[in-house]
Amino acid sequence: MTREGFLAHAARIYRGARSVLRAVPPDLIDHRPQPSMMSVGQLIRHMASACGGAFEFALHFRHEPAAPPHTEPGLDSLRSHGSAGDALAHLDRDEQALRRTVLGLSEEEFQTREVPLPWSGETVPVWMLALLMADHLSVHRMQLFQYLRAAGLPVDTGTLYGS
Repeated sequence: MTREGFLAHAARIYRGARSVLRAVPPDLIDHRPQPSMMSVGQLIRHMASACGGAFEFALHFRHEPAAPPHTEPGLDSLRSHGSAGDALAHLDRDEQALRRTVLGLSEEEFQTREVPLPWSGETVPVWMLALLMADHLSVHRMQLFQYLRAAGLPVDTGTLYGS
């Protein structure tokens, strides 16, 4: 996959994420489908940096084998966005960061440079890391879509994909 091909793929995922975020009503921000799940506000905050910010971090991550195992933070420690509008602005900045980071790499670096995955230390080419970060955003886009469907909101596949 080329840098430009990846950025076109990521743009489609961001378009769908924006569409789902625009469907979030203000009164749903504090909603949590189950006590053990993120609130809508926490989820939209996480989504807003799930691709570009995560890619930028992972690109410079140095895996330390002796580091303690990763543990998920408690739900109370996860920050929340107060509105879908805040999350949309954050998502725009995230996409710009992704574009800057990807275009800051040469095509050869994008294709052949190996980087460790933060969650395992396994090394993969930068293009694969980029795809995994785009998948991360896509998974949370679907998660938010399901939150909205379960709340009875009129969302459909057009909302999910931003068509």
